[in-house]
Amino acid sequence: DRKGLELIHEGFAKYRKVVGIIQAPGYSHHSDVAAVMETKTKGISGVFQAHAIIDTPHDKNYREIPEWKNSKNIVDEDIIATYGLLQLGDDIYYQSLHLGALMSTVDSNEGGVPSESPSNKNYKMDSLVIEDGGKYVKINLDLTQANYLNENGIVTALNFINGWTAWGNYNTSYPSRTDIKDKFIPVKRMFKWAGNTLILSTWQFIDKKF
Repeated sequence: DRKGLELIHEGFAKYRKVVGIIQAPGYSHHSDVAAVMETKTKGISGVFQAHAIIDTPHDKNYREIPEWKNSKNIVDEDIIATYGLLQLGDDIYYQSLHLGALMSTVDSNEGGVPSESPSNKNYKMDSLVIEDGGKYVKINLDLTQANYLNENGIVTALNFINGWTAWGNYNTSYPSRTDIKDKFIPVKRMFKWAGNTLILSTWQFIDKKF
């Protein structure tokens, strides 16, 4: 019997829905879980492709995150990594959860096509927090600090002109890989969407004569 992330392969058979985003909030900041999630982005139900969204450790300073990413070999075009926990009222959430919801909303506004980046789109939050000494503390990254993470392939939350927004448009493959189809979130997702759509629209012709 399939368990955990293996259940991804049953999504289409049971519900006729193609998995587009893989998340495991509360677990994905562990590098071994992130590695499995990256593996599962390929060959879903044997043919489909998806994107994985992970969290980075929330008990580290933002300056330590690029080194953590590289040391754990999280440098893949199929992974989006986030830094910081999101707080709304008294509730604290893993950012990967909110980014996945934001991406789904943006996709829906584009007719279900993942052509638009989630970056600089509003989060439902009022604070960015990390863990320090066993306690949650609020942090405010300025634009330079947020761009430092962005330049190292990490998405975070920024409170700037548009209020609280997701900030960052790169997969974790950046900056080690600079090919446009690999580094930008919407570009890579569009390639996968096009491939998945082609399979869905042409599968009916398999084994037919022409």
